[in-house]
Amino acid sequence: MSFADRIRRVHASLAEADIPHAFGGAIAVNWCTPQARVTNDIDINIFISPEHAESALVGLPAGTEITEEARQRLLRDGQARFWWETVPIDVFLNTTEFHVAAASRVETREFEGAMLPCLACGDIAVFKAFFDRGKDWMDIEAMTSIGSFDIDAAMAEIEHLLGPDDPRIAKLAALRNPDDG
Repeated sequence: MSFADRIRRVHASLAEADIPHAFGGAIAVNWCTPQARVTNDIDINIFISPEHAESALVGLPAGTEITEEARQRLLRDGQARFWWETVPIDVFLNTTEFHVAAASRVETREFEGAMLPCLACGDIAVFKAFFDRGKDWMDIEAMTSIGSFDIDAAMAEIEHLLGPDDPRIAKLAALRNPDDG
């Protein structure tokens, strides 16, 4: 099965189980940057709270390995990695008010003949700032190069969630276009 087939199957499986979801990570960021980035994992936001994690797991494709350790991590942290043969599926549940709000901004994107729910570019930028990894900042910088999200809105969201002194606010500010004021 191709990687694209797996992405479509994850969506179909969750949709058949009537589980609200959206793709994130490199899959979704490809619509927010000037050049697509290759990935080998599937990031999926499932818009339910961790106490309902079991219903999220039911919606994963048949054959997904659900270890007790990953199940407990999903319940405890609201995120965990599962394996579908050789493909990692990273599941993120609603753990903050921002996750809940992101669900209302999901955008439908065409992917290899299927319509997929994806996180909005601004929400991807905020999630990537949360993770604060080098590759995330490279994605955010690529996103700013084409103006795919509102930097000020992302900074305000980070400030709201993490406080005015969080260093990620300054990192985002440094990416502003000088012509934007």
